[in-house]
Amino acid sequence: MDRYVRISYRPPTRRYAPQAPGEADETRDMPTGRFVLRAYSPRHDAPWQHEWTERQKGEFVTMVEAIADTLEEAAPILVKQVQDAEQRERERQAQVEKEDRRRRARERAEARQRARQAAEDELRAIGKVWNDAFALEAFFTERSRRAATLGGEQRADLEARIETARELMGGEDAVDQFLNWKFPPMVSSDEEDGAVDDDGDDDVVEDDD
Repeated sequence: MDRYVRISYRPPTRRYAPQAPGEADETRDMPTGRFVLRAYSPRHDAPWQHEWTERQKGEFVTMVEAIADTLEEAAPILVKQVQDAEQRERERQAQVEKEDRRRRARERAEARQRARQAAEDELRAIGKVWNDAFALEAFFTERSRRAATLGGEQRADLEARIETARELMGGEDAVDQFLNWKFPPMVSSDEEDGAVDDDGDDDVVEDDD
């Protein structure tokens, strides 16, 4: 059975005796019976710790005054550490909020850019429909003039074809498409360039929407 022996109890010549191959000393913390007082700061952002350990039993009562003096001296140090930590946290939070505003502003700017690009693409498509409609109307008008010069069955057949083609190519009118076109969002100069704070930092003005 393993048995732990205090090193101080062993003769000096036996305290660190050579080990057999594959064998090693094992150490373990053991209770001493002496009192230990540990004082520490409960805040992770204001670290402070101090320990008082009896060198022999009963010595602690003689350390009370020194402990009180140390705690009293530590009080203003801890107060300053807490104040500094709170100031750092306020600055960190302000930076997080600033970065969040800038992120939201970038997202809105990107959304506006996508909306403007979609509006431009839609407008180009409407223009193409308009041009195609004019070309078709010119074609039908010319065919109608041609039909007027014909007689009998040829005229009736050509006019029927023109009417069928008009119905086939009718679709949505380009004017209606243009009236339904979604107007792109406008950007003010303040939103485009950003506003300058009193401290000289550039912040983008946040929309209410």
